Amino acid sequence: MMNLNPVLTIALPLILAFTKIMYRRIANLFLIVGSLINIFVVMFLKEGQYLMGGYRPPFGIILQVDTYALYSLLVLNVLFAALMLLVTKKAENLTSSSLIALAALNGLILTGDLFNLFVFLEIATIAALILVSSIKKYHQAFNYMVAGAIGSTFYLLGLGLLYKQYGTLNMARMHELMAASPSGSAVAVILIFIGLAVEIKLMPFSSWAAGVLKNADEWIGPMIGAIYGGVMMIVVGRLFTDIFVMDAKVRLMLSLLTLITLVGGEAAAFQSRKVREVLLYSGVAQAGLEALLILNGYPAIGFILVLSNMTAKYVMFLLAGYMAEEAGGDDFDRLTGVFRSNPVHGFAFTVAGLSLAGLPLFFGFIVKLNLLYNLMLSHSYWLPALILSASLVEGIYMLRMILGLWRLPEGHRGGLQVRILGSSHRRKYAVYTISMVLSLALILFGLAPDNALSIARRARGADTDGKPLVLITMKGGIGQ
Repeated sequence: MMNLNPVLTIALPLILAFTKIMYRRIANLFLIVGSLINIFVVMFLKEGQYLMGGYRPPFGIILQVDTYALYSLLVLNVLFAALMLLVTKKAENLTSSSLIALAALNGLILTGDLFNLFVFLEIATIAALILVSSIKKYHQAFNYMVAGAIGSTFYLLGLGLLYKQYGTLNMARMHELMAASPSGSAVAVILIFIGLAVEIKLMPFSSWAAGVLKNADEWIGPMIGAIYGGVMMIVVGRLFTDIFVMDAKVRLMLSLLTLITLVGGEAAAFQSRKVREVLLYSGVAQAGLEALLILNGYPAIGFILVLSNMTAKYVMFLLAGYMAEEAGGDDFDRLTGVFRSNPVHGFAFTVAGLSLAGLPLFFGFIVKLNLLYNLMLSHSYWLPALILSASLVEGIYMLRMILGLWRLPEGHRGGLQVRILGSSHRRKYAVYTISMVLSLALILFGLAPDNALSIARRARGADTDGKPLVLITMKGGIGQ
């Protein structure tokens, strides 16, 4: 079988991004072809370490391809390519920025070097800033730039402290040295976590996200709310499961931050009466839950929760952007009954929302069921109670929003006559296809989750801190 080098997933988008400058008339073609080629490359990657420049680690730079990276890359590149197919016209003037963003996101997943991770983080942030500016909310874009700069500074300070103490930036070597001598690294680990907390939207570092995502269109919503957020959480999963060694006090301190995010995000979403704002704060709450699992020794469940939420938020932000554009806003009263005249989009949005809330028959339910079961096995009872309470709140506001979008308005027999996609038939069927495929995948993995759970086991292995991973499957019930 063909074995391609993972550096292609970074190099090809970069080459196309700068080549496009000479061929502006076919810029869209560069964007679509580059996105599709990356999927092809990912499908032919093999696990292993790939040396860059011929120098061996820990001194040389490597790209690390394992099961975790492979499936992360596959989800990232499929979602990115699908989005580019839908928003080709809007992305026409930002082709280079989009391709640079793709290269940086792939680099974040692949790199085995902590400083290279910082470089890719900076590139991804700058590209995102340019993309966010396209919604013409320059004050919010400026806030994002400031927040990103602060986050990068914290990360770099923490990285400097680690390098001073251990003398290496190679991830694998860093883990070996920290495992042998973890004392003195607490401040550095906390600084790095705070730096990344800006990107994954943990409270109180998520204020920039409100200005961006509650005004996001069908392009920026899925890009920043789903794709960027998911990749950044995958990076957190890599660092705080495979690399850093933390003592109990540091773990508790960071976990408190994630709990504040979970509770605060759900409370803010419950109070909101606007679709994109609900999705924004629901995503903040989910980020808190995902980070909580990663920090406390449940990386496998955290991983499938990240991928499940990426898919659900992608569909919901995509359709919410189209709804807001056609209706002139996204408050509940304005959009009451909109799915009556757009049943296909309503179905996809409903499935994604119910999966995000963790209701039965959907993939999100299987993920949270396994989470609660494993927490109970470890004799932790207050945390399952808190997560159940948060899920109940999420289920209430998600059902309230979805039922409102389906409810027949007073005085309207056929529902609100707003066509989500206007009169564009080609775009309409493209959105139909992509949103339906993704929403049906959430149902399929909910009814037959064994393959997804098996991937999580292979990607993350036995959970940390001596807690074995026990998964509830459909074929064999409970197994390790």
